[in-house]
Amino acid sequence: MRSVVGSNHIDAQLDDGLNPQFLTSVTPRATSPDLDEAATILLWGPDLKEELPVLYLRVRQAVRKGANLVVVHPRRTGLHDVATHTIGYPPGRGPEILEALRTGTGDMAAVRQLLMSSGPIVGLVGRTGYTEDPMLAEAVAAFVRDLPDSTIMPLARRSNLFGALDMGLAPSLLPGRAAIASSEARSALAVEWATPVPETTGRDAAGIISGLADGHVKAVFLFGSDPVRDFPSQTAAREALEGANLVVAIDQFLTDSSRLAHVVLPATGFTEVEGTVTNLEGRVQKVGRLVARPGQSRPPWSIFEDIATSLGSSIGAQSAESIHKEIAQVLPAYRGMTRQMLEWGPGR
Repeated sequence: MRSVVGSNHIDAQLDDGLNPQFLTSVTPRATSPDLDEAATILLWGPDLKEELPVLYLRVRQAVRKGANLVVVHPRRTGLHDVATHTIGYPPGRGPEILEALRTGTGDMAAVRQLLMSSGPIVGLVGRTGYTEDPMLAEAVAAFVRDLPDSTIMPLARRSNLFGALDMGLAPSLLPGRAAIASSEARSALAVEWATPVPETTGRDAAGIISGLADGHVKAVFLFGSDPVRDFPSQTAAREALEGANLVVAIDQFLTDSSRLAHVVLPATGFTEVEGTVTNLEGRVQKVGRLVARPGQSRPPWSIFEDIATSLGSSIGAQSAESIHKEIAQVLPAYRGMTRQMLEWGPGR
């Protein structure tokens, strides 16, 4: 999209997550093994049982081993039954609760004492719901950072979102050409046809939807993305797609959004394509092709290469292996991360 179409209107989230800069720069960052060593876990984010079930099991295991658990959420969650402390609040009152927790006011005195005196501490931080201000999660992370012996794991709802952000699938992230030559089927919204201006700041998902509605964005690619189902305002998403000059959907199945597309291109999915995924803690794992792709479906990189060719250009995508090699050369965080290492090396 950046090198061929010339647009930075790219987003791997649907106005339901956190700031990409925050997600990719949180420090000190926690990993899953940190939960095993934690004396206290502070969870202020989504209901893990419903949205991040593997992490939910890891937290329950840590509690069984003796870790304290503090859960802050407007509603009862799947971890309330094992929590040491639970803090509820009416939606929209989160900043007040955070301030009370910061100062140890009233009922928060015992919780603050626990957090100040029992490290190591792991903070699991995210949005409790669509209506919550994303800035609250950043304020909670800043609070956790000031606690003694603490680490932070930012919580993203969408699978492989951190891999998508590593590849630059956000209007504010520009990692270079590897953002175009990615072998993974990522969820992304892009782009208006325009004169190439890749150095400009692009629109996020909400900006793309509003741009389609007011005519500033003429066309959109839906890459494994279903805004009619997942965008907070489903009506706005539907009306935007219905009014677009061109909608191209690349997906495994017909969705509420792809049914509105002018063109639907079938793509291979998990177990049908070679690539990598990046989990919540930033760990990169190889995905191998285990079954033959059905029908006329094709690897996403092959589809994008053909689209680029039809536009008189190329992204140089010849195979999943060649794309991975380019990523390892271009992105500093992936430098030296060969496919062989992910398959058989010590990192595995």
